[in-house]
Amino acid sequence: FSGNYAQSTSGTADGGAIYNTGTIGDIAANFSNNYAQLGTSNGEGGAIYNLGSEEATSTIASINGNFDGNYVITGGRASGGAINNNNYSEITNGITGDFTNNYAKSTGTDALARGGAIINYGYIKNIVAKTTDGFKGNYAQSSGTGAIGGAIATMTGGSSGVIDTITSNFTNNYVYATGTSGNAQGGAIYITKSIGNVTGNFTNNYALSTSGLAQGGAIYNTGTITLTDSSFTGNAATTAGGAIANTATMTIIANAANVSFSNNKTGVTPTIVDGKITGVTGGTANDIYNTSTLNLKAASGKSITFGGTITDVSTPAGTMTIGNTGSETAYTGTVNFNNTVTQGTINLNSGTMHLGMDDALRVTNFVVNGGTLDTLTSAIESQSLGTATLNSNLAWNGDVNLSAKTADTLNATSFTSGSYKVNYTPTFSTAGTALYGAKIALTG
Repeated sequence: FSGNYAQSTSGTADGGAIYNTGTIGDIAANFSNNYAQLGTSNGEGGAIYNLGSEEATSTIASINGNFDGNYVITGGRASGGAINNNNYSEITNGITGDFTNNYAKSTGTDALARGGAIINYGYIKNIVAKTTDGFKGNYAQSSGTGAIGGAIATMTGGSSGVIDTITSNFTNNYVYATGTSGNAQGGAIYITKSIGNVTGNFTNNYALSTSGLAQGGAIYNTGTITLTDSSFTGNAATTAGGAIANTATMTIIANAANVSFSNNKTGVTPTIVDGKITGVTGGTANDIYNTSTLNLKAASGKSITFGGTITDVSTPAGTMTIGNTGSETAYTGTVNFNNTVTQGTINLNSGTMHLGMDDALRVTNFVVNGGTLDTLTSAIESQSLGTATLNSNLAWNGDVNLSAKTADTLNATSFTSGSYKVNYTPTFSTAGTALYGAKIALTG
């Protein structure tokens, strides 16, 4: 399907190649340069518009094909540059294909652009990329009220808003809002409902705004999402969450591969060539903005490593849990923090939490339910735990400098331990005859 279009200067125009309100079997085809173009009305689905109702679900069995250069452009709301899977609609057996250079663009002053490649209000079983390109070069851009989901927006709707799994890389996708109060959220993915699991790497995705908030260079989540073996590199946002902005429930897992966050930034300035974002400059290191529930799980022998900061609201509200949750036993690997971590509560449940710099924690509550705290850096450092509670013994590995008579320190405003203990294992940086042990300082 190439060069097909739905066009109107005053009415609706949806589904440039396919408009479905019934049942379609398997689609095996590529879609390129199809579009929906309108005056001021809302535009839905540059290539495919799948629309059901409460009375009758609209169904496509599966789609196998690549989507390149499809778009929606309108003065109204623009949704789904390639595919709009709307309310009460299903792509029952999923999508296999790459999505490149698709976009949703709203040129009006009072409308959104959503889902540069895909917007989903219904149900999609899975999305599996054919090549390493996966989702590449897609964008949502608005001069009105905002832009969300540069590649994918999955939304709470009348039916589902669920994608079970995604296996794909996300590269060079972005959202860009130029309206006077327009927000930009989720350079690659925007979620208000659920994505069961994503496996793939996120590289150079951006959330950018000229005047409003811009959050989640790669992902903005207000629903539920799990990320497995997915690393984040070079993503950026104007305001918060260089890689990820999470205001609901997110789980990050290192299972078969190590996970790393590197060179993600906030406070960046976009580079614009011919009206498109080609990169960013400036900024400061930031990986995640978390104000709700963030679970970090590394399997035995695996690691999750953060190079940038993890931030929260001014009165920290986020809860970070490291290791097992519930009855799990598998997550005994290492989570490395090489920059500052600001959270309301940190739960250390299992595995190892490594702090790679002095004064890394800005935390209100630190709760130990198991696991190991590691402050080994070959330098003496001090960490502040806020209100510290031991519900289990804490294994602590730290540095001791014998000649300087100094050691790593944990500071707590209050300390509740019951019958549990901190078991300290020192590593000596200078030979000597006397051991000056590390200490827990009760400063409150």
